[in-house]
Amino acid sequence: MADALKELRSALNATSNDGGFEPGFSSADITARIDQVIQDLSPKFSELYNMVPKESITEPTYIWNVRTTDNSSTRHAYTYSENTVASSTNSGTPAQGNKEQLTAVAKTTRTDWEVENFLRDAAFYDAVSDEIQNAISVHIDDLEKQIVTGTAASGYGSANGFLGLRQIVNSFVTIGDTTSVYGITRTSGKTYMDAQVVDAATATFDIGYLDSAITKIRKQRAMPGMFVMSYERWDEVNAQLQAQQRFTGSINIAGGFQVMTYNNVPLIRSRYMDKAGESNTDTKVFLIASNNLVLKTFWDIASVDADLGRLDSTGGYIKSAMALVSKRLTQNCVIDDLAVPN
Repeated sequence: MADALKELRSALNATSNDGGFEPGFSSADITARIDQVIQDLSPKFSELYNMVPKESITEPTYIWNVRTTDNSSTRHAYTYSENTVASSTNSGTPAQGNKEQLTAVAKTTRTDWEVENFLRDAAFYDAVSDEIQNAISVHIDDLEKQIVTGTAASGYGSANGFLGLRQIVNSFVTIGDTTSVYGITRTSGKTYMDAQVVDAATATFDIGYLDSAITKIRKQRAMPGMFVMSYERWDEVNAQLQAQQRFTGSINIAGGFQVMTYNNVPLIRSRYMDKAGESNTDTKVFLIASNNLVLKTFWDIASVDADLGRLDSTGGYIKSAMALVSKRLTQNCVIDDLAVPN
């Protein structure tokens, strides 16, 4: 009997039986205790996603009109003087402005989750709740990525997703962008599709570029709403402000986040802005006009249980259907062609 027990113990401790709880100590006759707190490495917050307002839509396609030319003030209606007939020299018909119809289609995003039933029934933690919370975190992170890079190629966006800032805040006249935005292709003669541009010409970042962008937005009869930049660029901004003994304020945004401001304009960071420039580089900063960016939401973020067709697992997915809309494209600005941060 003793020899049989020794043989069993030897077999259980064999290298071929490893792969359990702990490397080197994973035999079946050793009890291991697992920490009940899951060490989750996925992102748990997004300044940008919380900064962009959401508005519900009842149809997946959102349509609006943008003015392409103003009403003309060079022609005047008949003018009259007291006790005289209409003056024929100033006669004419006021010219009517033109408008173009733009379209945004809400795109579906889905994040799956699954739990094996033996783990679901474990008493030491709620595996299903943990997986759903993780899926929500991953889902929001993916939405932030789409907000910034949109349909960019090379894995830095989602070809089947909605347009992002990289496509929306751009220009044909200054940068040569020919992207189709909201159903209209940028080209000459369609300046109503172009954002304002501050061209850094590959120079190192200077705080003056932020001032120039604010000025351009104000000259478009708009109020600056938020700067969007990478974490590395934000470090550059902060370092220059400290060196010049210029200090910023801060505001609280949705989700309980506190963000820094420059000239009362929030500085919003995104971990995907380092891929927002040409060739997926950290060469751009966006300035969005106030009340000029919204996530039109056909389906808000929701958790759905799904039949996986297997008896050993429970699962579901997180879904949403949204489109990023900026109605007045000329009232945004891009600081373009910056040197990549050190």
